Amino acid sequence: MDIRESLGNLIDRSGLTKTEVAKRACMSNIYLSKLLHNDNVNPSGGILHRLSLVFGVTMDTVAGVLDIGITLLSGVPEIESGHISSSGEITLELVISNEVCAKQSVIIKGKVTSWGFPL
Repeated sequence: MDIRESLGNLIDRSGLTKTEVAKRACMSNIYLSKLLHNDNVNPSGGILHRLSLVFGVTMDTVAGVLDIGITLLSGVPEIESGHISSSGEITLELVISNEVCAKQSVIIKGKVTSWGFPL
């Protein structure tokens, strides 16, 4: 098995999109595509390391030397900012820091329809 096949299998089994994998591994979509489709790409140890952290496997597994199961690693989300308007519109910015990339943020928008408080 080579890196193209191994990486393709890891992506398929993870349930992540290629865009999500590239973002979590701090690489461009174009470079990930080259890893998946080009015979002549020889990724650095740093690239293999970041991909191994994304999938929770060894660098050898990413490179296609070993084939084992995967466990996705993720960071713990923290609320960076939040706002609730008078009409009940809510906006939250969550930031996730992990060992692969410094920070990833996501903005969640919605409408508050009811409030629940424990007794």
